[in-house]
Amino acid sequence: MQYIEKNISFNSLANEAQLLLNSCTHYNENDRVREIIRIIHYGCCSYCECSPEDGSFFQIEHFYPKNLSIYKKYEKSIENLHYSCQRCNSLKGSKVRLNIFSPNYYLDNHSNWHITDSHKIENELFYVGHLLFSHNTISSSIDRGNETIKLFDLNNFNKTNRSNREYLVESRLRVFESTLDIINVIYELLLNYNPSTNNAIKILFNSLMKYTNQSSHYSIMIIHNFGADIRKLMLIYLKIKK
Repeated sequence: MQYIEKNISFNSLANEAQLLLNSCTHYNENDRVREIIRIIHYGCCSYCECSPEDGSFFQIEHFYPKNLSIYKKYEKSIENLHYSCQRCNSLKGSKVRLNIFSPNYYLDNHSNWHITDSHKIENELFYVGHLLFSHNTISSSIDRGNETIKLFDLNNFNKTNRSNREYLVESRLRVFESTLDIINVIYELLLNYNPSTNNAIKILFNSLMKYTNQSSHYSIMIIHNFGADIRKLMLIYLKIKK
């Protein structure tokens, strides 16, 4: 999971979606609303970060279940709507899930929306290789990272028919291995540097930058694993070129 910005105060797309939702009778009736939600979430699932090509078909998901009367009034609130793959939506179900991370907004006890602390998600959910772990240093607090990983079975530890996430772990592994291959090639080219390879090196660096871009699925995994290495290689390249 990664934090998704959709504050209607300065996100024009989120604001447009909310205005359209206000004029709709149903949250899912307007194609433009669905497209905006897809764009805001970079075409990736809010919870597992998979793309439609790697996961099941996608749906608009309500963080606070619309079938519960207490949350019915948030059925058309952009704060409550997320882009989700069918598998994550199914695993989350219609229960209230207050112990997991919300990708952007949560309600307090007085029904006021608050923006999720993006740094908390980034600090507590981390990758080692292609596997996701939780790092909660406050023993008395809810381990939302671990609860999120368990609910959506993000490492495919359960492997039951209903929650099997094998495709998800395999997809992350493919991205991880592709990135590692590119880094190794850049390393070899820099180790035996020749000005004639400059264009090839630039193309490879551009590929790496795409993997680290927030619009790419599993970008957080790449940053956690290879962010420091990519920066070092870039500095080495700039120094060699001089």
